[in-house]
Amino acid sequence: MSLYSFSVKKPITLLMIVCVVIITGIVSLTKIPLDLLPKIEVPVAVVSTSYKGVGSESGGKEKEVNISLEEGELEK
Repeated sequence: MSLYSFSVKKPITLLMIVCVVIITGIVSLTKIPLDLLPKIEVPVAVVSTSYKGVGSESGGKEKEVNISLEEGELEK
């Protein structure tokens, strides 16, 4: 028996099946926990450097210190 002939011969049964599927879907949607904005911890690394005796106007020293730090040349 195909779905078409079943639907024509027993419309009430098909209606009950559809209602059960819809009600089950609605109940499932209300019971599923949904978090639109989950809590995410973003890893952050902060590096602070100081170079005594050099003003903020001298742009050359800033690049030298940062490049040295990136390459791992400077130690504590």
